[in-house]
Amino acid sequence: MELNYFKDLLFDVISDSNEMNVSDIKTDDRQNTFTILMADRSRFVVECRKADERVMVV
Repeated sequence: MELNYFKDLLFDVISDSNEMNVSDIKTDDRQNTFTILMADRSRFVVECRKADERVMVV
């Protein structure tokens, strides 16, 4: 799966979730990040990067 396709899917999952109470999502395609503003005004930054396929993360 390509990184941009994964980011599109992840954006949809986050924005469509009613349980997360997301107010806004700002994307930075150059940095491959989402800054997510919640209804309670807390913020989270999610960074997306494709892992090296040779390395197994357990």
